[in-house]
Amino acid sequence: SLVGDTKKALEIARTLSGEGDSWETYFNLGTTCQIAGEIEEGIKNYEKAIKLNPGFGLSYGQLYNLYSRICAWNKASKLLPEIKKLNSQALKDGSMPAELPFGNISREQNSKMNLFLARLKCKEIENKAKADLVRFVQDSKGRGLSVNKKIRVGYLSSDYHDHATVHLILGLL
Repeated sequence: SLVGDTKKALEIARTLSGEGDSWETYFNLGTTCQIAGEIEEGIKNYEKAIKLNPGFGLSYGQLYNLYSRICAWNKASKLLPEIKKLNSQALKDGSMPAELPFGNISREQNSKMNLFLARLKCKEIENKAKADLVRFVQDSKGRGLSVNKKIRVGYLSSDYHDHATVHLILGLL
């Protein structure tokens, strides 16, 4: 299992990144670097992703997060106008926002935007569950039950990749 093995995951991501020069490659490598704690390398990859595709908002949000981690506040603050613009656009038309709910709620006290981003993320998770054919029904009291009577546990965390809960859940699988 590669869960928690960030060094191996980073090694694989670096190898795969040599196979193409696309914004997706740099975004994914930036994310892997972020998880592995390779902040400077993550910053470089998110910057490349933005250069290749300035319309992909999550690159800005993740880059803001990394600048904040190293206290590069001047660089982080320069990203805020684009983050706010992309988030506002997403609120209007349902497009991809510039940040995840965790980043937004820690940065901005705008309850309308916080709720919108949280609902959007929940909808994304719901759609993934539907794609995996997870069906839910409700009992007579309105409580959710799975059709096949198995209990499905959902857990959402910004650091789930190496959180104690993921290691505990793995023991149940």
